[in-house]
Amino acid sequence: MYVADEDFLGPVLEDLRNRGLIENYQNSQSRFNISFSELEKPEVKKALAKACGLEPDQISIPHMIEFNILGSIHHPEWGDSNCTEWFADKYDSGKKVLTGGSCQDGGFAHVTDTGPDNRPARNGFRLVGRFQTNPTK
Repeated sequence: MYVADEDFLGPVLEDLRNRGLIENYQNSQSRFNISFSELEKPEVKKALAKACGLEPDQISIPHMIEFNILGSIHHPEWGDSNCTEWFADKYDSGKKVLTGGSCQDGGFAHVTDTGPDNRPARNGFRLVGRFQTNPTK
């Protein structure tokens, strides 16, 4: 479990699992055992965005470079995790998605790939919120 998810995304993930939008897991509130493809579903993005007080187009999984820079500057503890995370980077016509971040394999320097429908055992996710200002005309 990610810290404080019992009061944040945990109930949302449990509801999504109960509705069959993401696969069940031993801990129904866990961010683990969710595929990249499931995270991309419109219903899932909508529920996650709502929990964050944002619109679906304002949230995403971070790109590997964002994870690396934000972690290096503001959250060095991210590089101390023995888990990996999904990154928004796709290639090979969407057949592969980047994951990484495990301290056992290099921390911020660790990057690997897997298929978007896979559920790597130690793989979770985090969200990045994007805010847009409306310029005054």
